[in-house]
Amino acid sequence: SSQFFTCSTILAGIPLSSSHSLLERITFWASVSLLLHYQQEQRTCRNFKFSSFRLYNSSLTMVFRRSVAVVGVGKMGSNIARCLIESPICSEVCGVYDTNNAIVRELYEEAKAAGKAKSNGFPTSLKDAVAEADCVVVSLSGEDVCHSVCFGGGESDLISVLEPGTCVIMATTVKSSWARSASERFHEVGIRYVDCPVSGGPIRAKSGKLTVMMSGCDDSLEAAMPVVKAMGEDIHVITGGSGMASTVKMCHQLLAGVHICAAAETLSLAAKAGVDPDQMYKVVSGAAGDSWMFQDRGKRMIETADPSTMMKLNDHVKDLANINQEAIELMCHTPLTSAALQQFVAAEALGLGTSDDSTVVKAYERISGVPVCNRDHELKDEKKNEWGGQSTTHLL
Repeated sequence: SSQFFTCSTILAGIPLSSSHSLLERITFWASVSLLLHYQQEQRTCRNFKFSSFRLYNSSLTMVFRRSVAVVGVGKMGSNIARCLIESPICSEVCGVYDTNNAIVRELYEEAKAAGKAKSNGFPTSLKDAVAEADCVVVSLSGEDVCHSVCFGGGESDLISVLEPGTCVIMATTVKSSWARSASERFHEVGIRYVDCPVSGGPIRAKSGKLTVMMSGCDDSLEAAMPVVKAMGEDIHVITGGSGMASTVKMCHQLLAGVHICAAAETLSLAAKAGVDPDQMYKVVSGAAGDSWMFQDRGKRMIETADPSTMMKLNDHVKDLANINQEAIELMCHTPLTSAALQQFVAAEALGLGTSDDSTVVKAYERISGVPVCNRDHELKDEKKNEWGGQSTTHLL
């Protein structure tokens, strides 16, 4: 057939080792010919783009590339987009969408420079951004925004503009109940959905080293896996269907919030007792009480009173409140979650909601009257009373 000869041309430059039998070669060519035929007919394989074929372990494996769009390009989403632009898995990063047109334009130029921009101009609407995408990665600030973007009504939400067969990769932290509901609604119209929260922060997002939790039906997981592998290096497929990955992320966020508050409490107690917070940090970093959050957020607490925002403090208020709500529904006792939530609420009440989450230490400082950051020890005498306590000159 014409497809067979087309396939033969594609494969002409691919070395076949003597270990591959004639039957294996014919089977491989016939399979590719069939898939090309389906692609031409725009049937179920219309979303697959052929790029390369790899031979290893005496088996023939076809590798598909994806056209990807990213919705929500804040600190996490923009770096996920940059990672996908650099990844060989993605044939196109066909569009990014956000209310911030400046970052949309910037990412479009980066995709264009990499030869992966779909059009001659950056997308100006959600519909333009996701047109012809095989997979759409959604990385937004929270569940309410996700609901608006996915199911906001009219003809400008994802469920209205996506073609059947497209795969939505929900990389936003949402409640498990919302993830299950979203999966059902998308599947009703033929759109795949993967519950896919991530962890690791913007730096690891850019380098493709996120920890990824994913759950969903087998068909959706298979469609999303190449893109997810480009995003993360530590990938966990959680059984039980959509919503279970978000449940795992919820439990993770419990630990994250509690550990940040524990770091702040430890350093605040040390400072109040006259121990140099820098020395306290070094001691704990090499001892059994250490944690990843203590090393990362604790370092920010002692280095500067005004750190750059990597994760907003009010995100923990949202996450811990959701954990409390789900724990009540499950009748599960979570007292540490409640205690940590109150510390973040107190810090948000001080006007720190959009500041870095490490600034929760200021809620402790306001009560103790002693700052943790060594730079704050040099406050002028007339400003020391702002802490509500005594002079900090007694610190070592």
